[in-house]
Amino acid sequence: MLAKPHTKANLSGAMAESRIGGRPVATLVTGDALHAAVAGGTFIRGGDASAVDNVKYDLRLGAQALKASIGLPKAIDQMQDAERWIEPGEVVFVLTQEELHLPPNMIAMLSPKRAITHRGITVLGGFAIDPGYAGRLWFGLHNFSSSRYALRSGTKLIACLFYELDAEEAGKYKCVQMEPVTDFPDDLIELIKNYKPIELKGIQEELEKTKADLQGLKQTFNEDKSWKDDFKADLTKLLSALKEEREERQKADEKLQGKLESVSNMFARASVIGTIITAALGGVGVLALQWVITQLTHH
Repeated sequence: MLAKPHTKANLSGAMAESRIGGRPVATLVTGDALHAAVAGGTFIRGGDASAVDNVKYDLRLGAQALKASIGLPKAIDQMQDAERWIEPGEVVFVLTQEELHLPPNMIAMLSPKRAITHRGITVLGGFAIDPGYAGRLWFGLHNFSSSRYALRSGTKLIACLFYELDAEEAGKYKCVQMEPVTDFPDDLIELIKNYKPIELKGIQEELEKTKADLQGLKQTFNEDKSWKDDFKADLTKLLSALKEEREERQKADEKLQGKLESVSNMFARASVIGTIITAALGGVGVLALQWVITQLTHH
């Protein structure tokens, strides 16, 4: 829709003249008209003049927030210090300080503030407010950054543009009056109780831990390989030493066998000599000599 800016002074005239090609055009409420709405508590209640920014009004973060870690709505100033943050990957629901009470001929269009977007916060919610809406607005704040974001009541959250419809255009639509929204809806509270945020910081820490574990495994593998290489070298040395010892023992055995054969040959010759002496001599002396030879042979 095309919009024609105006102030409170020329509001009625602008409405009457707001046509293009014979068709009605919505009129943007600006400046003095916005200040008058804040001061008079008409379609902006609980507002502040400092939140008026030329052609728009900046809705501010209210006093309550709904966090999964708490489970129920809680005043921000009553939270523990560790609770007053939107952690990376977390969604926290908040209400606006202001209440909107739109007449049947007014709509509102919303646009998140760049300052909050640049801090890594995405505002979740509807961005078109129908005629007849009454009460606070609630939004989800999703932290897509890697740093936590402080919850502070009064922070400018979202810019709001108000448009007044031409009387002819407004008359075509039925405006349903509603009970003012003052708190978070029950179904949202039930939803947040089971909500488990994906913590980017936690994921990063797990990735770092996994990386460290892999480095440890790599180091263990390298150390294990080095140990195996050392063991293989030591085993080769041991086998070589055993081989040398076996060869030395074999040589010693062969030497001992030679000595035994030499002794055996000596005793064999002694036995032959004994036989000759026996044949040459007789009597007791010969028997004594045989007994001596026998004893020598057995020992």
